[in-house]
Amino acid sequence: MALLICAGLLTSGGCRKRAPADGTAKDKLKAETKPDFEPQKFVTRPNDGVRSEMALKRGHWSSTDLEAIANRGDARGQLTAQLFDGPGVPIDVGPTPFRVVFARPVVLAKGQLRQIEASLYCPAYTDPKQAVSRMAGDQGRELFGTRSPVSLLDRHQWYFVVLARQGDRYRFLPDLDSIRAPDAEHPGDERVPHYRVRIMAPGTRLELAPSGQGWTSTAYVLWDDREPSDLSADQQQAMLDWLHWGGQLIVSGPETLSTLRGSFLEPHLPASAGGTAEIDSAALAPLVALTPYDEPLRVYKPWSGVKLIPKPGATCPQKLQQDFKPPLLLERRVGRGRVVVTAFSLGERKLREWPEFDAFFNACLLRRVGRRYVDLVDGLSTIRWSDWDPDSRLPPDPARTSQVRYFSRDAHELPKRKTNESEQSDANENASGNRTDWYSDEYQAFAPPGVAGWDDLSAVSNAARDALREAAGITVPPASFVFWALALYLTALVPVNWLVFKLVGRVEWAWAAAPVVALAGAVGVIWSAQLNIGFSHAHSEVGIIELQPDCDRAHLTRYTAIYSSLGASYRLQFDDPSAVALPFFTGVQVLAGQHRDTVKLRRLPAAADDDRAGLVSLDGFQVASNSTGMVHSEQTLPLTGGIRLVRLSGRRCRLENRTPWKVEHAALVGQQESAIVGTFGPGEQREVSLVDQSAADERLFPSTTIEGLDLRKLIAIATAKSNLESDGLCLVGLVAGPIPGLEIEPATVPAHIANLVMAHLDYGPLGAPNVDKNVRPAAGPIQQPE
Repeated sequence: MALLICAGLLTSGGCRKRAPADGTAKDKLKAETKPDFEPQKFVTRPNDGVRSEMALKRGHWSSTDLEAIANRGDARGQLTAQLFDGPGVPIDVGPTPFRVVFARPVVLAKGQLRQIEASLYCPAYTDPKQAVSRMAGDQGRELFGTRSPVSLLDRHQWYFVVLARQGDRYRFLPDLDSIRAPDAEHPGDERVPHYRVRIMAPGTRLELAPSGQGWTSTAYVLWDDREPSDLSADQQQAMLDWLHWGGQLIVSGPETLSTLRGSFLEPHLPASAGGTAEIDSAALAPLVALTPYDEPLRVYKPWSGVKLIPKPGATCPQKLQQDFKPPLLLERRVGRGRVVVTAFSLGERKLREWPEFDAFFNACLLRRVGRRYVDLVDGLSTIRWSDWDPDSRLPPDPARTSQVRYFSRDAHELPKRKTNESEQSDANENASGNRTDWYSDEYQAFAPPGVAGWDDLSAVSNAARDALREAAGITVPPASFVFWALALYLTALVPVNWLVFKLVGRVEWAWAAAPVVALAGAVGVIWSAQLNIGFSHAHSEVGIIELQPDCDRAHLTRYTAIYSSLGASYRLQFDDPSAVALPFFTGVQVLAGQHRDTVKLRRLPAAADDDRAGLVSLDGFQVASNSTGMVHSEQTLPLTGGIRLVRLSGRRCRLENRTPWKVEHAALVGQQESAIVGTFGPGEQREVSLVDQSAADERLFPSTTIEGLDLRKLIAIATAKSNLESDGLCLVGLVAGPIPGLEIEPATVPAHIANLVMAHLDYGPLGAPNVDKNVRPAAGPIQQPE
């Protein structure tokens, strides 16, 4: 019997606690120990999913990702993001009396990981230490917050993004001299490399910026057989904007052309796929022409390749045109940018083991200036651009490591006439650095942000600021106005007031009427002062409209000056989801201890639980009584077409205006030739004859004033030879009136609004690649090629 009882206890489990079959109790216990919210990581894009890095670039907008989970239930609130110099010390927007916070509404579904995109701007002349994000509930209670340490990309450093089906094949890229820029004088210095390679893992959500503003810190994208559908619609459009404004896309064969067929990139590719091909050592022999030595590329087993069928506008590098049959490499301009396609895979092991692969990579794929290895002591070597003095120590040049450019950010200042060497040296520094004398020493300590950087001290920003200040039309009422206003007030208060009640026989009532007369007088003085100035709420604006060849998008930079006679808090709302805006330096220095207001750059998603962007607004922009505040904003405008150039016989050209704007005082301008166009309306075609520029300089722009704004300096900057491509042509002109897409609340009266058009029509041929002067020495002194 005892044995039967023991057996029953063993089979029934006895008094032991039975473990839950489905684990629900354990899961419940685990859930109870979790916090209400779990923020995971707060990082910048592009992000490869490996590095949790908040890497910012001064003068650039960055798209960021915040991952968070709500464990207790669905949550709604507002996410804010801000940069800090230290604990509790937010970063200022340059020398303006403002700080900026990014804000957007967020919905978190219970138990689901949510990736929230936000924008951050790193001011050009600051040194942020932390990026802070906070989410507050509907009642303003903070739900959670994160702090991420900030690392900074130097002026010459950019991202190199790899979109490959087999990303591991490109793990060698960070070791290339083209990428890491070895410098024996600064070994191990992370500020030296030219590019930070980000290899996007296949099968995951691509953490790329959803607007072109977040792509300015990316110089190159290498695409190898990645599905184009992996990019969202916003990311695809952002990539096209980046490409047209100078981005460089490297397409690696042989499968990629087929993968991209019918995609958003197909119209811009230089070639289509014409079937498979075998590529052996003999076919690869012409690549030696792009390297300093005759070291052939030998392969023992032919590579699988693709036959490249050139599209209109596609070219081979000039050194290879005679030898590539069929071509192994084709390239094509896309606006200011470029797409290059190879018939073979750039991930081939034998290719990257080729001693001269880095020279080929730099010259033909990156299309950069040639380099020179310089021998140092103890067998060490360092690298320099070939056109620099090898004995000089020069800082890395951001203009040589990225081709992304925006006219409003990158145009050079006009050279100043100086009388002695010291002043001329100052002028050269001003021209290259775009600095101004009235910027305080605090900000002069920082270098300008480099190419494609948002900068209140750029040549165009300075010229726009000057034009707005000269045309403000805001003057303090003269002394005569004050005298007559006081005289009328005293006359109404004493003799007229007494005389009126004397006539009705009630002189004692004059005392009771005195406060009423005083109040009416005050209202009358304020009203008269507003009439004397001309308005109580008004705004003026200088816009820069930049277009690229064969592009149906325009980049619009606005410099908006808002005047308030009584003081107000303004809201500027943009209908473009890619728009960004910040307070703009007016030229008035911020005093020590002066209060700084906080503005919010707010973005509303297309839907409450959707990451697609909707309206953008700058809220809380304070303008003091009888003063002017300025805002710098940029956005991208969709168009049905741009301005097109068709070259005819000789020096004749036909221009087609497919934009909605009437361009006045227009001229066709190049470094060597130009033509007067005049007024050029929408839908109009015009044939012009180019002449030597020197013969037409003085009559190109008979008028530089429009809508009360003197744009003479802006036109001079746009037509300066230093701001024109050597073989390119631009149409420069003026557009009167506002460009739709911006609303200001409370409503303001438009005072002076005009826009400069900078339409790039032709950049000319790409030219021959720049071959390196020598190769990296294995040991001992550098050998020079014969």
